[in-house]
Amino acid sequence: MSWEEFTSTPSRLTTQPVDQSERGHMLQDAARDGLIRNYQGIRISKTKKRFLVEQATVWNVIDRNKNKIGQAATFSKWTPVIKK
Repeated sequence: MSWEEFTSTPSRLTTQPVDQSERGHMLQDAARDGLIRNYQGIRISKTKKRFLVEQATVWNVIDRNKNKIGQAATFSKWTPVIKK
């Protein structure tokens, strides 16, 4: 994925419909608490391959006026999800 694609792809497009409710709860928790740690969930790559994100940190992004302008996440551990 190019940097432009990466930074402009809404995170909701990286989950399957079945996983979107769980993703929504996680984002609500992060919005309420400022950040969450040790999140895990199934995501979908640009090539439609599924992978499990592990030990992710998600936090609110705020501007200099302390207005929430979005959320960000980081993780360095993931596992491919292989269909059986």
